[in-house]
Amino acid sequence: MEIHEAELERIGRQLKTVEREQHQLLQWALKDFPSDQVEAENKRLNKAKVTLNAQMAGIQAQISASRNAIANVPHLEKFIRTVQDNLSNLDFESKLLALDMLDITVWLDGENVDMTGHISPEDTKIEGCIVSTTSGCLLSDTCHGM
Repeated sequence: MEIHEAELERIGRQLKTVEREQHQLLQWALKDFPSDQVEAENKRLNKAKVTLNAQMAGIQAQISASRNAIANVPHLEKFIRTVQDNLSNLDFESKLLALDMLDITVWLDGENVDMTGHISPEDTKIEGCIVSTTSGCLLSDTCHGM
């Protein structure tokens, strides 16, 4: 996240520079600078501001998503433990229903189980989770992508 925050600072500095240039441009306009040049330069500066603000919004969204992902890990771990503890109590049809409700798809290849889907409580996504069929559990701490 430090990289993102440094990028936000850089973009903030660029926005301040653009604002200073627009202030200078206003001074030029007041001094009877050719209006077509002032308008062209103002258009360029406004375009730069839009681009910089869009970049800033994108980086802020990435920071927010990163913080939310970090905060959701304990919830995901608790959910996985609960599923593991209660899985043996369910019959086959209930297990299928649970996977269907969680929108989890399971592929078997003989030795591994490949699962993809969503864990709804915290809207956390698991992709490419591989669990050995010999481990006897549906979800595992060794899942890739968590």
